[in-house]
Amino acid sequence: MHYLFAADDSACAEEAFRHLMHIFRKETDTLVIIHAVESLSAVATPVLAMPPLVVNPVSAEVITESRKENKRHSDVLKTHYSNLCSQQGVVSTWAEREGTPIDAIKKYIHDHPVDTLVLGTHGHNILERAVLGSVSTHFVHNPICALLIVPAKRK
Repeated sequence: MHYLFAADDSACAEEAFRHLMHIFRKETDTLVIIHAVESLSAVATPVLAMPPLVVNPVSAEVITESRKENKRHSDVLKTHYSNLCSQQGVVSTWAEREGTPIDAIKKYIHDHPVDTLVLGTHGHNILERAVLGSVSTHFVHNPICALLIVPAKRK
């Protein structure tokens, strides 16, 4: 089984990873951990077909600093999940992609063999999903492989 796990720094991603480790078979399964690094242009993309946002021109310096900060954040996540995999005796591959999580995941699945996409979900209500968007909701409505969607633990 080829698993693709979407990593971020949320509690729901942590819970999804823990669940994946319970079903993962070290002898036969493979794991790729993907993390999408959103650029400034991806973040400024309009939501729900709203008119384009009017943004002040962003200087090259701001873009460079933003990319450096995104890279630092991604490196922290990579180290964190690599350590968790090592503790479980699981060999994993890290895939960092630029763009929105949805686009990065879709492109990765198009280009590589993936049997199951593993996602955490925040459990937002319909209004929160409409405003914030939802990666898991997107793939539920537009599946391109089997899905394992795990909610964050309830408090």
